[in-house]
Amino acid sequence: MPDDVLVRGLAAGEAAAVKEAWRRFSDQVFRHLRRAFGPAYDIDDLAQEVFVRLLGAVRKLQRAEALPAFVTAVTMRVVRRELTRRHRRRWLTFITTTDDHASLGVDFDARDALKRVYHLLDKFDPESRTTFVLRHIEEMELTEVAAAVETSLATVKRRLARIEERFGVLVERDPVLARYRVAGTFDGRARGESR
Repeated sequence: MPDDVLVRGLAAGEAAAVKEAWRRFSDQVFRHLRRAFGPAYDIDDLAQEVFVRLLGAVRKLQRAEALPAFVTAVTMRVVRRELTRRHRRRWLTFITTTDDHASLGVDFDARDALKRVYHLLDKFDPESRTTFVLRHIEEMELTEVAAAVETSLATVKRRLARIEERFGVLVERDPVLARYRVAGTFDGRARGESR
């Protein structure tokens, strides 16, 4: 189904278009959500919310070829809303599934480090966290990050410079994460250098 037909179908609420959008974009949405919240967070309801919001917002899309970026932007709005809700409740997510220990070949040090990274990310406001995750975990280009968080490139660069500096300090203070940090990990990335 061509993008323009898909967009028109979504705007009309056609079942075939909804099914096609899910087929095309569900992996992308789930990946963004997993990377924003960590592996222990239940994201199924959030993924459904993304698609409900997509159906409500797709009429605003002016260019059908921008649909993938539009889906990312809608996903990031859902991420920011959820992070804001979590931040207000001061609820922290930890990776504590019971079958983790039963798995063979589990790297417990890496799991502990991952828990610590998400614990540090919980300290940031939703906009900063979302920007950081898109740039450093999703490895998006700066222009893609700006489009996804619906702000200017200059704002993204400033926001990244602040969060990278603060995140680096927090990592250095954590005895486990400090071992993983490579000197200069974030240097230059927010100042406009492209991958």
